[in-house]
Order: sequence, then structure tokens, then C-alpha cells
Amino acid sequence: MRLRHLHLPSLTTYSNALTLQDNLISKHLRYLESKRWQISSNDSVQSSSPLPILLTLEHTPVYTLGRRAHSITAYQRAFLRAEGKAEVFNSPRGGLETFHGPGQLIAYPLLDLRQHKLGLRTYVWMLEETVIRLLEGYNIKAVRTADPGVWMPGGERKIASLGVSVRRSVTRFGVGLNVSDKNGWLEWGFGRITACGLPGKQATNVQKETEGVLSKEDFLQSQDKRVWSNIEDVAREYASHFVQVLGKTTGKDIMYGEEELRSYEKIISGQEDD
Repeated sequence: MRLRHLHLPSLTTYSNALTLQDNLISKHLRYLESKRWQISSNDSVQSSSPLPILLTLEHTPVYTLGRRAHSITAYQRAFLRAEGKAEVFNSPRGGLETFHGPGQLIAYPLLDLRQHKLGLRTYVWMLEETVIRLLEGYNIKAVRTADPGVWMPGGERKIASLGVSVRRSVTRFGVGLNVSDKNGWLEWGFGRITACGLPGKQATNVQKETEGVLSKEDFLQSQDKRVWSNIEDVAREYASHFVQVLGKTTGKDIMYGEEELRSYEKIISGQEDD
């Protein structure tokens, strides 16, 4: 089986990312609908299900409100917008409010849980495990806690957020991994909210957590890899680890192909071919 890794190399608005996800998973939903009609009418159905997709990108500054946070006041929305510095969107994902912006890797797996015989808890564990394995490559020991997401030991500093939505067993949304604080966006964005409804907790990032931890030689090597400035490198590593975790969890041999989406108008308009 093959996983499509689609990476957007430029900053992407939340609304465009949402439209992309909806159009990409529409093939899964049409396939599921055709199977349902085949059972009831004995008509033919396409022989193979659509390929799972991993969509990676960086968002423009945006606050997203999970289903439990949709009822905030007009004053609170105006505060979050900060006179146009950030957008604010109600999101169909679970959870409360969070921030996305430059320096954060967004990874949205789009796949059919039922096809891969995955329960929701196992799937969330997979998303966390992928981040934990990726961070091990930077000598960062990240952990799970009773709170959602991926944390530094002690559970006071959060390095990755999770939020998913499932529609007829097909997933949307996923992970936000804080890589580096480009121009102070992450400190600004998270500093203005109680992220995910957890008072007293702080957001951190890969760059901050490796300062004073990596040896000078390793740090310079990481700088040569442009880890802190190039989200695409980290996205590629995330995809590699995600394929390994998905394959081990499902017992399937999974390969993946990487594609860079410099133009996604066809997907947004629903005209992309398989």
C-alpha cells in the first residue's frame, strides 16, 4: 500500500487547508457511499479504495476553536484577531482553542480508520508516537501525559498539539508540532490564550528544547540541515516516521511518495485526478 505525502511549501490559510482536506477526503466518502449502495442494489463499485494521504504545511497566524469553544463572545473573538494579526475560525475538530502559525509543522493524515482496522484511541496513540519518535532524533525525550498532546517530561511544557475529526471513519486534522519560533509568532500566539484549556501550562518548541542539550557539533550539524528554518525537512521526517508507525500498527507494508503542491487550485475545485 502507498501513502501520498502532499506538502505545501508556502504559508497556507486555515480556510484553504480546510477546503483541501474536504476535497481530498471526498473520494473516500464517495467510495464508502458507493459500497453502501452496492450492498443495497448489487451494483458494481470501484475495485480499490483511495490512497491515504498525509498533508503537511505551515499555517498563517490563526486561532482555531474546537467544538467545545465555539461559544466565545464577540469581544473575545475581536481580542484574538488583534486588529487583523491573526484569523479566528470555528473548527470541527475536538478540543478547545489553540494557535497555529509560522514555525509550526501541521500534519493532517487523511485516511479511513475502518479500512486499516484502527480504533480512534489507537489512531491518536499513533499520532503521538510519530512525534515522539521524530523528536528522539533531536535528543528530545518527549512524553505522553493525562492531558492531550505531546509534552516535555514533567508535563509543564507542551511541544505538540493534537486535534482530530472523524467523519464516517475518515480522519481530518491531526498534529501541530512547534519547531521554531519564527519572528516570535508562537510566543505571541500562545501567550495570549490558555491553550487547550490548561492553565499554567506553556508551549515550547524543538529549537528551544535543544538549546544546551545538543553538543556543539550536533547543533552545528542541525543548523546545516536548516531544521529551524525549513519546515519541509521536518515534514519529510514526520512522514517517514508516520509510515513506519502506521505499518507496524496495522501489520501492512507501506511505502510513500512525496509530492510538493505549489498549486492546489485543482484540488480545491475538486478537479484533481487520481
